[in-house]
Amino acid sequence: MGHFLPAALPGGDKSVMEPWRFAFSLLVESLGGDEALKLAGSLWPHRKDQAALILAALPVSPVTTSCGRLFDGVASLLGLAEEVTFDGQAAMALEGIARGGRLEAPFELIGQGDTLVLDWRPAIRWVAAHGKEIDRETMAGAVHTGLARVTADICSLLSKKTGLEEVALSGGVWQNRRLLAFTAKFLRERGLLPLVHRLLPPNDECVSVGQVVAAGEVWKKNR
Repeated sequence: MGHFLPAALPGGDKSVMEPWRFAFSLLVESLGGDEALKLAGSLWPHRKDQAALILAALPVSPVTTSCGRLFDGVASLLGLAEEVTFDGQAAMALEGIARGGRLEAPFELIGQGDTLVLDWRPAIRWVAAHGKEIDRETMAGAVHTGLARVTADICSLLSKKTGLEEVALSGGVWQNRRLLAFTAKFLRERGLLPLVHRLLPPNDECVSVGQVVAAGEVWKKNR
């Protein structure tokens, strides 16, 4: 029904521990290779040669549609995390400095047949263009708010198509309290009911419990 615009994840899991890699990939997708290399030389001057090698390898790199990786990349663009020691550290840093709520980074929707694609490229261009004019706390907040609004817009469109009015917010990214609060607010403004986790965390633990429940149903049918 809908997903994020895919982006190359250079080095695969290595990008998780070195968010600058995915940040560079986002720049390439949003601005083109030449402009991305120029910005890389400014943001990470000691990695300029490495960025050129990554650019050449992007066409054969795995791709991702992860929201968490997007937050990692934005955090690196804002100078918060070039490298990390655990998964999610960069995204947590982005949430931690986020301020404000009126300014919104621009995200767009692309229709591809029956599928809605959330296009983050306008937001990356906005971050790259205004990095010297707007403080990074405000920019971090704007990315959260803009993403929350476009998420609510997607859900509203799908609600009109399906008749469903309840929206389950599940997945590791919903540990981000700021994103959760703004998304829930925008959903309610559109007449939708956000369902949030109360007894279980929204990340891998919840997936594990779901697998146990599914296996239990199979067992009951086959015993």
